[in-house]
Amino acid sequence: TKSASDLFSTFGLWFAEDFHLVQNIRDLFAVRTLDGGTYLVWIRNSVLYSVTSAVAAALLATAAGYGLAKFRFRGREALFWFVLGSVMVPTTALAVPTFLLFSKIGLTNNPLAIILPSAVSPFGVYLMRIYAESAVPSEVIEAARLDGASEFRIFRSIVFRLLAPPQAGAVLSELDDPTLLELVRSLDEHEVSRILDDGRGRLWISTN
Repeated sequence: TKSASDLFSTFGLWFAEDFHLVQNIRDLFAVRTLDGGTYLVWIRNSVLYSVTSAVAAALLATAAGYGLAKFRFRGREALFWFVLGSVMVPTTALAVPTFLLFSKIGLTNNPLAIILPSAVSPFGVYLMRIYAESAVPSEVIEAARLDGASEFRIFRSIVFRLLAPPQAGAVLSELDDPTLLELVRSLDEHEVSRILDDGRGRLWISTN
């Protein structure tokens, strides 16, 4: 609500005599930085990264949690504890290997370089497994199999709906997860390369 000069010349916890809120908002949306970025583009990128990653993480966690809860196979518990143990690995420790991997497969300068790492949620898998063990009755699954339903049909029509509450929690936890910010911060230009801008204000990982 203040002009640039009023920020330094007036009391910090109160309004200035001239109300500059509308003009400040106009200036904000009109600004174009040297790299070509605009405020609306930054908002779009934030929505793209956060929403896409959150939805993908919830879907993958639902499928993985259901599989670990209701299917019996060799190494199931070891796999579950491996996934759960990955929570203790700091994101910054994975930043450089992740960058090198994406560089080799040609995913730099691509939004998938940010979305894919954020779409993996070990905590979401744990949450879904614990919830699926009690919320998805084995009798219902067996009845659906006897009726001729495929495993995908069972998951889509029965399990997916029963696991809707923890899915919402997984989406919200991903939206609040600082993993994306940590990943971007950890790729410092003095360590690996630069964090990028392709000239239109979009943040990708760049090898240049």
